[in-house]
Amino acid sequence: MAEQLAEEGIEMNWDTFLVPYGKDTSAAVYALNFAVRAAMTFGGLKPGNLAQAREILLYNKARVYAFVLALGVDPGVDGDQVITDEKYATAAGAINFGFPVISDVDLPQILPTGICTYEHVVSNIPRETIVSKSIEIRGLEIKVTEIPIPVPYGAGFKGERVRKEQMQV
Repeated sequence: MAEQLAEEGIEMNWDTFLVPYGKDTSAAVYALNFAVRAAMTFGGLKPGNLAQAREILLYNKARVYAFVLALGVDPGVDGDQVITDEKYATAAGAINFGFPVISDVDLPQILPTGICTYEHVVSNIPRETIVSKSIEIRGLEIKVTEIPIPVPYGAGFKGERVRKEQMQV
């Protein structure tokens, strides 16, 4: 996906909050690690035993509005299986963090059982609507507020200053 974003000229870095971690499925572990560190940093949680791990997972479920998009069928998988065992295991790890998995292929459905706030795995969503459906499933509320200023703004610009030489009318 990072290659496709780069081809479209989308800027990816820490300032835009779009950070590619890698091409392999196993690179998703880095995103989950980031979620754990967010819980420890912003939630004041500490690593440790199972009770503390549970608190971190509950923090992510309630406060980190993430979801996984599992797109397409993997070539070379056997029988009725549509993705590799590694991808199934990675999706299960994301579900354990409270992050639902949304797919455009026929993955086995896992509907509410208590880990995710809403559905766990939702399959066969058309690609044209998959992002809006993912936002709905995760429970994100988007409020668009238009501020009438001629410069870009947002959380990515926090702490930045506009210098006199950058000003223009």
